[in-house]
Amino acid sequence: MPERKMRSSQIIVPFGVGAIADFPDESLMTCSIDYWHGGEIIHDDRLQKRLGVGWFRKPPLKEHGYYIPFVRFPRWLFCPSCRDLKPVERWNKEYQERKNKSFIIPQCSICDSKLVPSRFVVACPHGHIDDFPWIEWVHRKERLCNKPELKITTGTGSSGLSGINVKCTKCKASETMNRAFSKGELDKIKKCYGNKPWELGKHEKCDQSLTTLQRGGSNVYFPNLISSIYIPQKNSSLMEIIKKSHGWNALSTAGIEDMDNILEPMAKSISNEINYDIETVKKCLNQLIYNNFNGAEDIGEVLYRYDEYKAFSGELEVDIDSGNFVVETIDSGQYGFNFIDKIILAHKIREIRALLNFTRLKPLDSNEHPDDKDESEEFTDNKIKPQMISNNLNSKGWLPAIETKGEGIFIKFNSNVLKSWCQQEDVLNRANIINERYKKVILEKRGKSRQITPKFILLHTLSHLLIRHLSFEAGYSSASLRERIYCNETENQPSMEGILVYTASGDSDGTLGGLVREGRPDYFPSIVQNCIEKAGWCSSDPLCQDSTGQGLDSLNLSACHACVLLPETSCEERNRFLDRVLLTGKIDNPELGFFNFNKIK
Repeated sequence: MPERKMRSSQIIVPFGVGAIADFPDESLMTCSIDYWHGGEIIHDDRLQKRLGVGWFRKPPLKEHGYYIPFVRFPRWLFCPSCRDLKPVERWNKEYQERKNKSFIIPQCSICDSKLVPSRFVVACPHGHIDDFPWIEWVHRKERLCNKPELKITTGTGSSGLSGINVKCTKCKASETMNRAFSKGELDKIKKCYGNKPWELGKHEKCDQSLTTLQRGGSNVYFPNLISSIYIPQKNSSLMEIIKKSHGWNALSTAGIEDMDNILEPMAKSISNEINYDIETVKKCLNQLIYNNFNGAEDIGEVLYRYDEYKAFSGELEVDIDSGNFVVETIDSGQYGFNFIDKIILAHKIREIRALLNFTRLKPLDSNEHPDDKDESEEFTDNKIKPQMISNNLNSKGWLPAIETKGEGIFIKFNSNVLKSWCQQEDVLNRANIINERYKKVILEKRGKSRQITPKFILLHTLSHLLIRHLSFEAGYSSASLRERIYCNETENQPSMEGILVYTASGDSDGTLGGLVREGRPDYFPSIVQNCIEKAGWCSSDPLCQDSTGQGLDSLNLSACHACVLLPETSCEERNRFLDRVLLTGKIDNPELGFFNFNKIK
């Protein structure tokens, strides 16, 4: 294959392992990390411990002599001139017979036209994907003929699926694509047999029902990204220096059974290499080895974020000399809002986003990070099952990831003010509409449920409004800003009520300074006031305000693209659990809104 150009961050999302990338001349799928080589090593001890890996790697770069491997998918190709439809192996064989060479870019040997990848593919709930069963589909009402030859024609009577006709020129059997997307239609001719193109054609046992999808459809691939804000602990600066040493590279890739024999000589080697006291180096090495080999610690998303919440709030001691976590706390009295406890301006923060696995047809929920090594769970009855990005993750010991350095504004809310508002019966009833609907959605997916509280809906909706407004003020596009919500789900969990709005991308230094500037007392109060004012009216009102359910799975109430929704890159909940009425109230019940309840004008 010829070389392709792609930003390294795109190899994590949206074109991670198992995703289809459409290039100008063909369609390719990113291969498993089992076939990757090279890539800069990055570390985040908290995230490594949670995911049970020793380190992360950035996608390899061409300038370092490495490439990301791809495989052609789909393998059925169509000639727009001849109208023939064949698998790539047959196209190449015919090309070799006529041209005495193989093609580099798939093209027809007769008319020299570039071949077009099949528009349709099939996938199952367990994450497998395959070419559409063209031969079986065409002959589903006829007896399968010997050596079928397929052509695609489009009729003039209809521009939809019924206008796409697939015909076998050998036996004259034909079929339109009209019912190809109907539930259960493919069960009559084919079941899934576990095809995994990203692992170079490997298969696994599977008999799930297949679903027809558009090749470029959004439901073909859902990456499961686990993100983490890096918290530099004490001695983290020294740990970062140790991780860049030659000795640590050898130590981190050794087995736990070899540690007793090699730890002492490696500690001496690293101490000499970095010119640092050997006893301090040993302490750091013991902590790093513990993080490396202690295994996954699935404490849940809420508790995992609690460390970050404490770090921003000043309740957790961090290494201020690391340069990866530089924050400034502003006295809340300067803002004039009784519902805000603290405003923390994050001048520099570092985020790691690791690709753990992926699903097809439907995404995992944000609190679902299943471990593929757990064989105790049965994935039956068309339950969505994630596919791991490596067939032997234990031996690889790493996951692909990207890091972004940026800036942000952290807002810590007053828990007592929030609590008094959340206890209102009308507020609880309105939030319960979303919560009960969400439980039904999770029950159908057989996933893990969680409590959607009024506090979470309030924080999430306000976060969206702030991002929409800050994108006009701070010099970043809305797609370049992200949210991170800190909110406990139950009373048994540590209390959290915070929002972090931060940059998802930046220059080499990770910050333009504009976002932090907007968080200062002379700017931020007017931003909040404008958000509240604009949330009171939407161009789609009264339909939007009176909505009983809209958006994905109808998990929003008063929230639409005209008032609250954000680009998919900015929202960590896929634009769900939003309701601006809980912020501003309604004409007949203004106290329902948090800001009216607290007399914010």
